[in-house]
Amino acid sequence: MRSTVRAATRSVALLGFLAILTLPTGVDANAAYPITLDTRKLTEGDFRQMCSEVAAMNAYAARKLGPVDARALAQGKTLAQTCAYGKFTLERTVGLSFVPFDEFVKQLPPDRWGPNLADYRGGEVRAHGPGRQVERMVLASPGKDLDMTKIEKIDRVCSPDGRIQRVVVTWKVLKSDNGSVIQDIGSVTFSREGPEQTRVAWLSGHRLSIFPDYSSLPGVIRAPLEALQHKVVGAVLSSYFSRATDRYRKLTGGEPPSMADRLREMIGR
Repeated sequence: MRSTVRAATRSVALLGFLAILTLPTGVDANAAYPITLDTRKLTEGDFRQMCSEVAAMNAYAARKLGPVDARALAQGKTLAQTCAYGKFTLERTVGLSFVPFDEFVKQLPPDRWGPNLADYRGGEVRAHGPGRQVERMVLASPGKDLDMTKIEKIDRVCSPDGRIQRVVVTWKVLKSDNGSVIQDIGSVTFSREGPEQTRVAWLSGHRLSIFPDYSSLPGVIRAPLEALQHKVVGAVLSSYFSRATDRYRKLTGGEPPSMADRLREMIGR
């Protein structure tokens, strides 16, 4: 009973940190965080398994979260949704950068998606064969930085005429040097959205070490604690990936048109 109370108290206390966790943090982007994962042990199976897991996650998100509101995207809104996915908290965040796709990927090369994230503190990106890389990234976070070493696969999908239509970066965390991340797997997709816009779509599942393991607790106690955990982590993820999308817009010059710009366009018609 005492351990149950402690677990419940710890979870409730985390709500008090929610407002802090969702605020931007200052970073030192010059810090050195080299890859410590033994990349010689990576196999083809590691990348295949990662892609299989993300495909299953995508299918679940499509069923659970439904279609993305295209009209809201066109208005410049960033749409963030979360749900439980087993022990993962799953997030889907989608937004438009109001700049043509070719210009977007020129300003923000997809293989550099990590160093261009909000709150990026440092890390290393190392090629690991065609269309593959290993990346360690450290993101500033109150209390303990999020330290993740990931395998990543970069896929480019082209139209029959050879033009790239979208780029998908799939990742899976294999190591956390400071133990801050238990699991993190997902993808970010950059795709053409008409002639003048680029869609940025995140889909990822997360388990963070700030929460205890509730599996040994009675179901009547475990269920509400796990629901609370998903709610807290979901709010943090929605805030973070929305800010990441906003940062990509700013880096590529693709911020949404203002209301005045829209009115001028309507009058011009």
